[in-house]
Amino acid sequence: MATGIAWAQINPLSSVDPRLLPGPYPVGCSDVAQNFALAPGDDDRGNYWEGKSLGGQGHYVTQLLEPQGGALIYNVSVPDVRGLFTTFAGQPVPYAAIVCYPTSAGNTRPDYPYDAALTRFVPRMQRGSEPPLWADANARYPVLLYSHGLSGSPLSGEYLQTITLFASYGYVVVAPFHGDGRFADVTIDGLSDLVRLFFRGGFREDVELQAVRPLSLQSALDALLADPNYRNHVDAGRVAGFGASLGA
Repeated sequence: MATGIAWAQINPLSSVDPRLLPGPYPVGCSDVAQNFALAPGDDDRGNYWEGKSLGGQGHYVTQLLEPQGGALIYNVSVPDVRGLFTTFAGQPVPYAAIVCYPTSAGNTRPDYPYDAALTRFVPRMQRGSEPPLWADANARYPVLLYSHGLSGSPLSGEYLQTITLFASYGYVVVAPFHGDGRFADVTIDGLSDLVRLFFRGGFREDVELQAVRPLSLQSALDALLADPNYRNHVDAGRVAGFGASLGA
């Protein structure tokens, strides 16, 4: 403690860079190859990632993924509790997740660009039936459930950067596409949106949106532990969670 106090007195304006450097492992990720012909623009694909409804037509990432891909896709069985789940009570709801993990230095799979400018990439992405390539095939790695912020997705903003950062330190990170737009209109652009939220059932939709998130995370973990690509390489006794904004 005395050393720290002396250091602060000597360097009163010193600061620490909060950015973490990548860990010791290169990172590989599961298949999220997308049909660019269906959604050629970045905003178009973002609508699918985030589950937005446009012109009465619902969008979700499972509709955008290439059918021959090997994405982690699963269903969430929404409980039939009408007071909590207003739209999807008693129904199965499809979900997808991306999984990133510590891979071997010999993994030469190409990075997958997911924007039109070719500046954003899923590192060393599996394609189709390709299995993960582990840093140590005999190890069991801890699992991190990752929940992004409201109306986002694992590919929106800088979320994938943090997902791969965790994976570089030896975590198997599973991050669902929550698709919040499927459950509620979360935009607040004016008085009409406030009226919808408080007087036309919007608040109940928002409650459903939040109530289904932990179910989707539990189901993502169940899917990971059941998947032959991952179940023998993860430690079910070491599971943690990380969330950003609403995901926290």
